[in-house]
Amino acid sequence: MTITAIKNSFNLSDMMVILHNRENGRRYEMRSREGSGMDEWVPWCWNEERFNENHRIDVRIVLPGQEDIVYAIYQNNLEGGDMVRLSRRLEDPGFDNPGAPLPGAPGANQAGGDRSLRIMEDFTLFIDYSGGPIP
Repeated sequence: MTITAIKNSFNLSDMMVILHNRENGRRYEMRSREGSGMDEWVPWCWNEERFNENHRIDVRIVLPGQEDIVYAIYQNNLEGGDMVRLSRRLEDPGFDNPGAPLPGAPGANQAGGDRSLRIMEDFTLFIDYSGGPIP
């Protein structure tokens, strides 16, 4: 199994974001326009049972007075290849099989290596190669 690590994240939105690695319990809170260094391996998740056993990273965008937007990030080698993928649902993400490839720089959602994660102004996620320019 190939290891993909998120080395840093940047919150480009106007809202609070909580990144929570459900596999190891580590949490990162980022205010608007704030970044955080980290070393979080993207958990392997290839079925709903593993998803429910917390093999994922949740990215929660806190929307005061509304339901939060929650993405679940995981890695699997199902349809379409070995990739970093995501599920998105309001409040409680569920396992999507195989999960949508995480949008990003060309090839950055392929498994293996160090990555940066951006939470964009429109509340979408974007993965890039680590070491790229800070937005």
